[in-house]
Amino acid sequence: EIIGVWVNLIGGTTPDLIRSSLPYESIGGGLTSRILFIYEEKPAKLVTMPTATERELQLYEFLIHDLEKISMLSGSFRWTEGFMNYWDSWCREDRANPPFLDSKFDGYNGRRRVHLMKLAMIINASYGRRDLILCEDDLKEASETLLEAEQKMALTFKGVGKSDIADLIFKSVMYIKTSVAGEMPYHV
Repeated sequence: EIIGVWVNLIGGTTPDLIRSSLPYESIGGGLTSRILFIYEEKPAKLVTMPTATERELQLYEFLIHDLEKISMLSGSFRWTEGFMNYWDSWCREDRANPPFLDSKFDGYNGRRRVHLMKLAMIINASYGRRDLILCEDDLKEASETLLEAEQKMALTFKGVGKSDIADLIFKSVMYIKTSVAGEMPYHV
């Protein structure tokens, strides 16, 4: 049985604020290893007038209804044999090939299985199942979600370093990498 109590927070900040607020030594420590940092460089779409459509209002009502049902779930999660087989394979693969080799992610790598298990429980609850039984599909979807988040997670800490010019170096490298010009101008 899986028994756990946790607090979920959704927040927003910028890599610049993280860099200025957290000392270098805290990256990879207890707090940051317990957070799934979701990073995106550009907004997915431009919203010029933030108003809700009829469909969005309907989805809002569905969300309220679903959250009320989820809040009534009580008990411990159990799992199917398929879940355990996939979990065992995933854990072995994770140990052999951690997603981050940078030492500031060692704490995260160590807690990655916990993140995956919590995501599997969230996904299970989001489908309205009331039996609290985790299946292989819950774990597969959680794994895909986690992998997607990890693709850009390291960019959250861009420019974090002991050097006073770490941010300037990062911005310079990104400018060069993303330049559409075939050559770089040189100014003295």
